Amino acid sequence: MHFLVLFLLTLTISSPVVQGVEYKLSGTFHVAVKDPSGLTYDPVHDSLWTVRDHGSGLAEKLMGGGGGLFEIDKKGKVLKKMPLKASNDLEGIAYRADTDTFLLAEERNREVVEIDRAGKTLRTIKVPIKWGYRDLNHGIEGVAYDPKSKNIFVANEKNPRQVMELKEDGNVVNSFEVIEASDISDLYYDATTDRLLVLSHQNILLEFTRKGRLIKTFPVEADKAEGITKDSEGYLYIICEATSTLYVYAPEVIPASAPATVTPPATTEKAGSKGASQRTPAKPKSEGSKK
Repeated sequence: MHFLVLFLLTLTISSPVVQGVEYKLSGTFHVAVKDPSGLTYDPVHDSLWTVRDHGSGLAEKLMGGGGGLFEIDKKGKVLKKMPLKASNDLEGIAYRADTDTFLLAEERNREVVEIDRAGKTLRTIKVPIKWGYRDLNHGIEGVAYDPKSKNIFVANEKNPRQVMELKEDGNVVNSFEVIEASDISDLYYDATTDRLLVLSHQNILLEFTRKGRLIKTFPVEADKAEGITKDSEGYLYIICEATSTLYVYAPEVIPASAPATVTPPATTEKAGSKGASQRTPAKPKSEGSKK
């Protein structure tokens, strides 16, 4: 029995580590959109889209206010503005390639709104998240899409800090709570890895399996980061609401590790480890005011 334990332990430790990806900041660019929130990549135009809720006043209009969708290039230049009449508090956006449409996260109404490229509303999906009247401004902050299963992911900012996977009819497939951060500001589904990238105002990016197992944590250099996406080349883009700044991160592939050498234990004590480490909440940093 002891030799079997040693053999299994050897297989576990000597298995090569799967290649991973780290990110290095390669550039920052100003975006002429006030309070941008949410970000998605458009492979048709090789561009990015961000959203903002409705503003008011002449000053806001001159600074890119008015609400709606904004198409920007990869250096933050505004290419197009798409005003939306039927919008209230837009916080997230995801592109759906199979239908060439956009999914919008509407925070206060707890809805995902699907629109075409002309801005026409095609349908609305109610998100079944329990919330109270005082939590109106702590609702849906992000939306993502899985083209294979055609499921939709939504992220609730706080109370609860929750990621939900929905069918197209709104029925819940899976959900998990994010205990490693004090809030959620956006999320992105990576179809190449079947992983979710969850962004927080705490200047951290968390990588999860779609079932909610934490894989790793990345620090990000952004003040009140509000949107995240990746392009076809693997570059990571994060948009900041407070400073209207676009952060671009270049991917760095981490090579697989060589098999580790195992030294047999000197004693014959039974192995008693439980395996997976427990997820522990990160110590919250001071949060900025939420618009």
